[in-house]
Amino acid sequence: GPLSSSIFQVKVTFAKGKPPPITVQWYRSVKNDEYERIQGATGLSYLPNADDINNQLGVACLPCSGKQPLGVSYFQVLPPVQLDPEMGRIFRGLVAQAYAEFRVRLLSGDDVIFFTLIMDADGFKLRDGLRTRVKDVYRDTFKIVLSISKPRNFVLHLKEGSSFPMCVEHTHERDILALVGRSFWAMNRDRWIDYR
Repeated sequence: GPLSSSIFQVKVTFAKGKPPPITVQWYRSVKNDEYERIQGATGLSYLPNADDINNQLGVACLPCSGKQPLGVSYFQVLPPVQLDPEMGRIFRGLVAQAYAEFRVRLLSGDDVIFFTLIMDADGFKLRDGLRTRVKDVYRDTFKIVLSISKPRNFVLHLKEGSSFPMCVEHTHERDILALVGRSFWAMNRDRWIDYR
């Protein structure tokens, strides 16, 4: 199947005449034949992210004039997205050693603040130099939410009212970070009840 590092592109051709503008929406399979709209994924190209791995993508194209449809919508389903082999090797290595460090930038106002996000099998911490700014265990509220429109950005959500918008240097680094963090989080599910 297609790899997570592949860019998917829509190509629409018309039998004759000048082609009308089209509206595009990308979808991700959630279970069986159900698809959910990928918020913000409305361009002619789409770069899959960690949320898409092992899922099928779909794309809907609708010829239109402004907001007025000019014909039927066309929906194409793609094979499941596979993790890029090199990214998979890095991801598996980090999980196997139960430790990962990522250089992240906190997206906070006009300031440029760099941190080291350290994740291991027990918890995570944000450090700036030698000082630990945030340290916690994985809880049921822990999430890494990926941006579609900005492929290096993500939000580290710890609990209600405690989220950190961040970015990394490279798109694929963000996906590895998300896969590692989600794996450590999943390994800690049996501990959640102790922290409620």
